[in-house]
Amino acid sequence: MDKKQLDIKSDTYFSLFCFIISVILLATTIYRAAVMGITIDEALTSIFYTNNGLFYMFTNLEEQGMIANNHMLNSFFITLFHTIFNV
Repeated sequence: MDKKQLDIKSDTYFSLFCFIISVILLATTIYRAAVMGITIDEALTSIFYTNNGLFYMFTNLEEQGMIANNHMLNSFFITLFHTIFNV
């Protein structure tokens, strides 16, 4: 067996290994999302940043008093989905 055939075979095994690991991690993430409740950090983000409009989290950061809890990308998507699904 030459080196090229060996490389192709090892690449196939590596791709299969990565696919299996990805499926396991995705299944674990979906299971945790279904079983695990909302944490205090997510609840505070929802209360302080998403109830005040789509772009509130980007303005008046010093007045909010909770700058460290404002994960802007997370807050933006929570607000966006609250707006879209009217939750």
